[in-house]
Amino acid sequence: MSVLGLTVALVLTACGGATEPPMTPEDGGDTDGYTATIPEDWPQDLPLPAGMDLEAAGKLPGVPDGGTTWSASYSGETDAALVNTDLMRQFQDNGFTADTSFGGGPDGGISSWKKGTMTCQLTIANEGGRSVVNITAIDQPGVQQPTS
Repeated sequence: MSVLGLTVALVLTACGGATEPPMTPEDGGDTDGYTATIPEDWPQDLPLPAGMDLEAAGKLPGVPDGGTTWSASYSGETDAALVNTDLMRQFQDNGFTADTSFGGGPDGGISSWKKGTMTCQLTIANEGGRSVVNITAIDQPGVQQPTS
């Protein structure tokens, strides 16, 4: 399984969603609701990487506990460090507060962000000379996220 597929699977599993990696047509399965189109109700303040190819995107309504989870995965021939810097700046500019972060160099990194009732995870990695990005957001109305 690719880093991209593994990232989506790990994030959804950690969020209480899928317990197995989502199957793709390449794996011999269907897309389990994931397509190469950003969901129409994708949060407007949730940044997306510029100049990269959208590989899969989806929404899990009601996960977790009445909230909503969105996830999008991208790949492209863009430097992971530049993508990381750009997306982190966009999160900050859009009012998100950094919660945790590690990496961020030429091999990518992982960071989490909070804003209001939303928690987000940004994962960036290199895979076979290409950068891969996964952005997953969980919105839990009624659960105010603490800020650092």
